[in-house]
Amino acid sequence: MGSDLVTSHHLARRAVIYVRQSTPHQVLTNQESLRLQYALQQRARALGWHEADIEVVDADLGLSGASTAGREGFKDLVARVALGEVGLILSIEVTRLARNCSDWYPLLDLCGRHGCLIGDRDGLYDPGLPDGRLVLGLKGTVSEMELNTIRSRLTSGLLAKASPVTSSSAISKALSISSTSIGLFVILLVSRVNSGFPITIGSDNLGVSTAGLFIPGLPPCCFSMVFRMTGFGCGTRISV
Repeated sequence: MGSDLVTSHHLARRAVIYVRQSTPHQVLTNQESLRLQYALQQRARALGWHEADIEVVDADLGLSGASTAGREGFKDLVARVALGEVGLILSIEVTRLARNCSDWYPLLDLCGRHGCLIGDRDGLYDPGLPDGRLVLGLKGTVSEMELNTIRSRLTSGLLAKASPVTSSSAISKALSISSTSIGLFVILLVSRVNSGFPITIGSDNLGVSTAGLFIPGLPPCCFSMVFRMTGFGCGTRISV
């Protein structure tokens, strides 16, 4: 399974398989992804490289592709491309190489200048040709956008856990469950949790320890009931 893009000029240099997963947890649990990435060695052989000329770079396992900080494997790869030692870079997808256009485009420039091909599971590209650079540029832009989308979703989820009572209907639901004491409790609960303060409950009262405010006569069972109805989750600090 050769390619018209591969020439003797490329085959005279090294083929590098770049392997990366974003977190240590992924390294431990997502073994299928690792298997597919290491299996790219077979593709390099099919493209014409000898076994001795194929190298796997996996020094960045467990590191994010959002920047080059700490990614010594990627930095070394870029340096070797600049020295003209690499004829092909293979990764399962371009997000493995970089999720930041400020890191991605300099690599494309170097590969185009020194005649290094870039390949992923979709195809093989020559960054020195307009069509190849266009496709790779689009892939890098989409990769960066995906990272921003993931970050936005994670941030929204954390904010929702930290401050879930944001609608008037949710507040009304909480205030309608019992007497004025419980209503006052809900108001204090919302304001103090949103401020990041811990909440302390006793056997016959509830109060905010940092503010010294207490609602006497409110049993712990009311605390649990209101706490569930208002939706505060594991991000809230509770001491009993």
